[in-house]
Amino acid sequence: MSESNTSATGGFIRLSPAPGQTDTEDVLHDLIVGITGFCGELVRPRWQPEPPKEPKPDVDWCAFGITRYEPHNFPAIQHHGEGEGSDEITAHEILTVLASIYGPGHMNFARLLRLGLHVPRNLKVLRENKMAFTRAGSIVPVPALVAMQWRARADITLTFQLMTRQRFDSPNIQEISGTLVSDHPKNDDGKPGISVSLGCQACPHACWREA
Repeated sequence: MSESNTSATGGFIRLSPAPGQTDTEDVLHDLIVGITGFCGELVRPRWQPEPPKEPKPDVDWCAFGITRYEPHNFPAIQHHGEGEGSDEITAHEILTVLASIYGPGHMNFARLLRLGLHVPRNLKVLRENKMAFTRAGSIVPVPALVAMQWRARADITLTFQLMTRQRFDSPNIQEISGTLVSDHPKNDDGKPGISVSLGCQACPHACWREA
């Protein structure tokens, strides 16, 4: 597949890159740090290739991960005429995030995170990155037995909306001429369909009058 394909050449068209999962995780990390007051290294994405050492049982910390992407169907496409022209496709996705709070203050920090997400000022970092908070689920205690020792943990499911904009080459239409005919009943002239003038017939400048 050629990278130079456009709507004029035919063939498959490649979109410009969308924000990666790491970019989205960075935004969520900063959000959780800001609301809970945890230091940055104690708020960690799940499922890292090389997981860091787990904090001690008496340390409060958070692990989070995106467990579901649910894109909306039929994203909007808008043409931009700057330069040679391009189309912009705007898509919306629902993100489901599982946040797990560990440590002796796990329930207090889980409540703090849940309530803090409903404070508009706290959501500025989301708005700056085309994201929005939509829902926080129940807080579920999930203690785990690790090395014959119970580790306190509380899970909370959070839902966000993410908007992405991507572009692809779509050259501007330079010239068109012809008549469009539809299956609509006869028009005022008694002719079948709706006739729409194109090209010089539709131009508002009336160049022939300036000749």
